[in-house]
Amino acid sequence: MSVQEQFIEEVQKPAAEINVELCALLFAAEIKPDTNVRESVLALDRQVNTFLSRSGISFDRAQSNSDFLTNVVGGVLGYRGDTLEYFSADNSLFDSVIENRLGIPISLAAIYISVGQRLGIDVHGVGFPGHYLIRITEPDGSGTLVDPFSHSKVSQQQIEGLVKTIRQSAGGFDDGWLANAHPHDMLVRMFENLKRVFLNEGNIAAAESCLDYQLILKPKDSVFLEQLQVLLDQRGHG
Repeated sequence: MSVQEQFIEEVQKPAAEINVELCALLFAAEIKPDTNVRESVLALDRQVNTFLSRSGISFDRAQSNSDFLTNVVGGVLGYRGDTLEYFSADNSLFDSVIENRLGIPISLAAIYISVGQRLGIDVHGVGFPGHYLIRITEPDGSGTLVDPFSHSKVSQQQIEGLVKTIRQSAGGFDDGWLANAHPHDMLVRMFENLKRVFLNEGNIAAAESCLDYQLILKPKDSVFLEQLQVLLDQRGHG
């Protein structure tokens, strides 16, 4: 079974069962055929297991799951936002993110989801415009918004400021932007970031792969269909 067939099989599952980590790694293998998906999964397993095996680590999460998980991902495991080469493809291709422990907000959000799964903490992506966020489920069932790039909680005052800025720049605000994102929407946005990176690099074949996978997820999206038509026209098939 090809990596694309595996991807299709995975994203056809109910939303709660879709493994974002696996999907992101399968796409990395589409772009870089020598990517070892299983080894990348095991590498993240080893990172978390090393943390779990350390003596002296406190597992008291009574204060909050968000405090605990931001400390694990940003402190113990050492993942961080790449401010020097933010637009590098390596910051979005998930095997490289796991290896280098560097990423952008949405790829680090995927790390939080993956680490959270290993530690029994529910984490959801939040597709806020311009800067991807996550929502970490607390022991009481409430959710805490966190910036995965800075490993910091997002206060209500900050949320209100962000919403105000978006309203002014976009002329409105969709409350869905602060809701838990469907895995399909998260993956589409990951591929959109990579598509722009590849286009800027002149790597048209890789950009086309991003579009192909976006169309798997959103086959009726008018923007993606228009982009596909442009590509077909350029090839003389229009």
